[in-house]
Amino acid sequence: MIIIKRILLLMGILMVSVGIIPSQAVQSRSTTVYLPGVFYSHDTGFMNPGFESGTDGWVVQSNQGDNLVSTANARSGVRSAALGNGSDYRLASIAQQVEVPQQAYVATYFQWVESLELCASNNNRVTVIVNGQPYQHYNICQDSDNGKWVEIKIYLAHYRGQTVVFRLEFESSTILNNYLYVDDFSFQLP
Repeated sequence: MIIIKRILLLMGILMVSVGIIPSQAVQSRSTTVYLPGVFYSHDTGFMNPGFESGTDGWVVQSNQGDNLVSTANARSGVRSAALGNGSDYRLASIAQQVEVPQQAYVATYFQWVESLELCASNNNRVTVIVNGQPYQHYNICQDSDNGKWVEIKIYLAHYRGQTVVFRLEFESSTILNNYLYVDDFSFQLP
């Protein structure tokens, strides 16, 4: 009987440590054992989320033929993806097949913007595409040029538990310099 109780206790500790059950008190007849509190943990959900292995795990496309990975500006590590590279008439995208977690369904990434474009022009656009369908978009312009890394959150609650193709596309139809760097993709709790 003591061996069974020890096995059950160890199973409880294991289940808490991997996040299957929340931290709670496990009781036997004579003692109460408090298991450690464990917060939901997960990997990033994205392969090569900071582009440190180049384009591994990513499908990259550019109308200018470059591979998009850059060492010019990185949030962490030494690489990021340069979707906007200051060239005119740019169309570039990165995509990856990922599983959207049940709980941590907020896709996040960081972006750095440098732009001379007036915001009223609407010439530079980032589009988030999920499974080939436009999901969300926003403009890149002088107002988003703030000289620092900014976290972007994309709520994918409708796709929880599903494997999807997550694609980020940048389009610039101007001759003004527009730089867009993205880095450190992950899934987070809402």
